[in-house]
Amino acid sequence: TVRCLAEIQALVLLLGCGSDLWGPHCSNRCQCLNSARCNPITGACVCTDGYQGWRCEETCDPGFYGKDCQQQCQCLNNATCNHGTGECVCAPGYSGAFCEDPCPPGKHGPRCEQRCPCQNGGLCHHVSGECSCRPGWMVSLLLYRHHDAGQSVSGTHEYRNLNSQAILKEFWGLFFF
Repeated sequence: TVRCLAEIQALVLLLGCGSDLWGPHCSNRCQCLNSARCNPITGACVCTDGYQGWRCEETCDPGFYGKDCQQQCQCLNNATCNHGTGECVCAPGYSGAFCEDPCPPGKHGPRCEQRCPCQNGGLCHHVSGECSCRPGWMVSLLLYRHHDAGQSVSGTHEYRNLNSQAILKEFWGLFFF
């Protein structure tokens, strides 16, 4: 009867089903994914933060995160947003909570952890690490070798002062054997 069904639903609501069951007598198995909870009466999935869909099978759309994917990400400069927490993962060359800051002077690349190779007051691009020389200076690559077998790459940068013909050399290399 209707009264009996209402009493069973009230009992299920009060006592609850096991975490993976729902319905009268807790006889139906939940279909929820990604640690979502199952409503003990209806079987509807209650998604964890960062997931959406009937079975909580999809992450939030890009640019959104959190409960029911309703929060808008605040990340800048092509950063990715964690679909659950909204935390920003910065693109190379940027730092800060929202990836709003270019790398500090002398640093570049992912997480701003790479040291810039620029000398004599040259400016370093915060993403690529490429040097821009001050007026009167230039960079030229004197030597470049690439050995496929040993995976060695080496070279020499020459910093030339165009006014006094002073030459400063820097050797660089990356070797994998």
